[in-house]
Parts: sequence; structure tokens; C-alpha cells
Amino acid sequence: MRGLQVIFFLIISLFELHAQLEYTLDGRITPEAFDSLVSSGVISEENQGDYTLIYKEKHLLSLENACLFFRYSPDVPAVWYSDILVIPSYHNDNNIQRASLDNIPYNVRKVICSEGVKELLLKNCHNNVEFALPKSLKKFELKCNQRQGYIALPTLEKSGFEFIGWRKQAENSNNKGDGIYYDSVSVAGVYCADLRYLAKDPYSIKYGDIVFDDNHIFSCYLSNVSEVIIPNVIEDEKVLSIGSGAFRNKVLSNVVLPDYLEKIGKQAFSGNDIIDVVFPEQVKNIGFGAFAGNKIQQIHMPLSIDTISAYAFAKNELSEIVFPKELLVIGAGAFRKNKLSFIKFNEKVIYIGIGAFAFNSFNESFWPVLPMPNFEDRSFLYWQSFKKGEYVSKTKIFVEVNVAKCQPGEKMDLELGYKAVFK
Repeated sequence: MRGLQVIFFLIISLFELHAQLEYTLDGRITPEAFDSLVSSGVISEENQGDYTLIYKEKHLLSLENACLFFRYSPDVPAVWYSDILVIPSYHNDNNIQRASLDNIPYNVRKVICSEGVKELLLKNCHNNVEFALPKSLKKFELKCNQRQGYIALPTLEKSGFEFIGWRKQAENSNNKGDGIYYDSVSVAGVYCADLRYLAKDPYSIKYGDIVFDDNHIFSCYLSNVSEVIIPNVIEDEKVLSIGSGAFRNKVLSNVVLPDYLEKIGKQAFSGNDIIDVVFPEQVKNIGFGAFAGNKIQQIHMPLSIDTISAYAFAKNELSEIVFPKELLVIGAGAFRKNKLSFIKFNEKVIYIGIGAFAFNSFNESFWPVLPMPNFEDRSFLYWQSFKKGEYVSKTKIFVEVNVAKCQPGEKMDLELGYKAVFK
């Protein structure tokens, strides 16, 4: 009798689980529903089969692994089979904002991406799988041969914005994409949600607009906002760094940087229409091409900056610049193709990259001259000029070839680089 009660209880539990899976808006598993299934013990190390969760970073889930839900089949009593693949939006108190799926098992017939996931990369997907994508999704990348069936992309809703559609991202910086909007896709490409800001006031970035974790902005999804404010604090965390390409090609004309910002990554704001930049007092490093290809006429740099990387401000409209006193390094081509007619070095610059000031508006009445480095703990000897030498494929860099020894006060050859030599 007791055995029959146990079997009856198991059958009731299975039907309740099936109902719980079905009881989701538009077939999507909400964070609350997912949490309920986890707490009820449905998901465990024992019932995940050959696939487990791998977290490359706290916000990034990779599927060589993913969480397989075992769904009860009414047609085959008491038999479980893993045909639903669920991408959670959080795990161990960490928000999963990006997911990558590769080689989805053939027994999987449905992939449910939970609300809260913002980016999804799909590779090597078979044709017999159905997708339920969340309205939080902002970027979808398909890397596989042309599918026979289409994957429907969600229609987004965001207060203060108009959803235009999903557009295919350009394959390179010289390509503007195909200009077509999609509601479903079957061919490889990167598809981004196009949301148009309806107000005229500057827009303050929200958590849902970005991938943000460990004080770092990895990417931003806004595409039609001209003026943005990046808050000092997001989700109770200070914003300390902005990652590679996070705000690249966003048609920005103005950006207010957060007060606690320390580092700006590679091409973080390149390809916009920014006119003026005020850096907060904590910034130390401006990355490769961080503001290249804008319309910057003025920059306000604090004393804290010690590195301006290669091409950081290339192709802008700067006419003059005074470097902060703690600056040590000016990268190759850092101010190439501006309108500079005046620059003032500090006493700590020890490296000026090749062509850092090439193609500007200097004339004979003012031509850049080498500064005199001044350090209390070491004695300056001379400036060593150098040029680009042979390309080394293993390191993917050019060898620097020394040209001549130079002294402070000498006019610079704007096509060369210079490094200070000390005793």
C-alpha cells in the first residue's frame, strides 16, 4: 500500500512539474519559475546528464554545457527524456547576461532562454530545435550553416524608446550592414535590437542597456541616443572601467563619464560624433583607439592619466593640447590626423610612439620639440628615435629600429617615435 502511495505521489509531482514548465509567459521561463524549479530539487548534478553549467565569467554562461530539464512525457508513462534546454538568467547569486551555445544535442527539441539574458551566441545548431527567446535579449549571433527553419526574434518593449526592429551588424568598420530589419533569421550574422530614444534630454544608462559585472561595462546596446550619462553607480556597484568597443559606433555626440572611472578600453567610444570630453579625476589609462574617429575639439585630462595608448584620439579635430604632469606614455598615432598647432609636454613623458602627432597643422613658427624628462631618482641621457621595422608574425608586432640619439629641444620628426634613455 505504501509503495502505491509513493508511486501516486511521484506521478502527481511529475504532472505538477510539467504544468510549472508550461505556466510561463510566451513559453519563457521567468527567473521566479527557474528559482522555484531549482529549489524543488529538479535541477541537480545528478540529472544534468553529460552537460553541466560552465561559467567562464560570473555574467557569462557557456554551453558545452547547459542545464537540461527532464520533462515528463504523458505518452510514455514514468519515462523521462531531456528535450528542453534552459538557459538560466542567474546562478549562485550571479546574473547571467550572456550565453553561448555550441553543438546543441540532437535530443534537445526546445531551447528556452530566460528573461534577463541580453546576448546569445548560437553555433552549430541542428534544424529540429525550437527557440523561445526573452524580451531582455539585445544581441543575437548565429554562427552556423544556413538553417532550414527560421529563428523568431522577440519584439522588445522599453519605456521611452520605440522598437524599430532587428538589424544585421556590419561585418567590418567599412560596411554599414544591409539596412534590412528582421523579425526572424536563418543565416549567419550578428543581429542587434534597434531601439530609438524618443526624448531630447540626455539619457542615463540603465542596467538593462549594458552587460555590467565586477565594476566593468562590457558592452552597450543603445544605438539611437546622441547624449548619454554613464552613472557613477549601477546595481550598487561603482563603474570603474569601460570595455573594448562598449560604445563604439553609437552616433553619440556627448557622453558624461562616471566619477570613479579608472580605465577606458580599446575603441570604447570610437566612431561617434563626440565633440568634447571631460575625464574624471580617477582615470589612469585611455586604451587603443578609445576615442578615434570622432569630432573632438577639446579634451580635459586630469593629473591622474599616465598612459594614452596608440591611436586613442586619432582622426579628431583637436587644435591644441596640454598634457597632464603624470603622463608617461603617448602611444603610436595617438593624435594622428587632428588639427593640432600647439602641444605642451610635461616633464615625465618618457615614450612617444611612432607618428603620434603625424598629419596635423604644425608650422615653422611652432613645431613640436623634444621635452626634458625630469625624475629625481634617475638621470636622463638622451632621446632615442626609432622607426617601424620588420613585421614579426609570431608576435604580430613590428620591430622597432633605432635611428638616432636626440637631445631635448630638438625638433621632432613626426613620422618617428622617441623613447627616453636614462643612466
